[in-house]
Amino acid sequence: MSRSSARDNVEQTAEYAAIGEKRSFINWFLVLVILVFVVVVWGALVRLTGSGLSIPEWPIINGSLLPPLSSGDWLAVYKTYYLEVHDITDITVAGVMPLSEFKTMFAIEYIHRLIAAVVGVLFLVLAIQAWRKKSRRGLIGKILIAAAVL
Repeated sequence: MSRSSARDNVEQTAEYAAIGEKRSFINWFLVLVILVFVVVVWGALVRLTGSGLSIPEWPIINGSLLPPLSSGDWLAVYKTYYLEVHDITDITVAGVMPLSEFKTMFAIEYIHRLIAAVVGVLFLVLAIQAWRKKSRRGLIGKILIAAAVL
């Protein structure tokens, strides 16, 4: 093998690596676009079900980032919801929704906020990656800046 063919192989390998890296970035960008669509559609579900205020404390839910795990924790979140959203201190009054229905509302809202958090983190990672490479600062960088402003 001559020096020129070895150099050509190295250059070709570098080109393939650059193309693969670019394709990977574009794939992650498409994942972000799809997730934004999902969060908007899921947000419509939140609105239609009236689940939007089912987590009055965010991101900490009774001292944790996780949803309630015990019945006592569920009851505490349930009482907080009724106190802060409906100004009802006694959850035994007539017309109060059952705890199982509240759990469904809570799950819908929790999933929506979780997807939105993933979108935010992924957006930040892609924006940093776009800004680190001069070749990506062009159109993709401008799109990400416009999206951040929006």
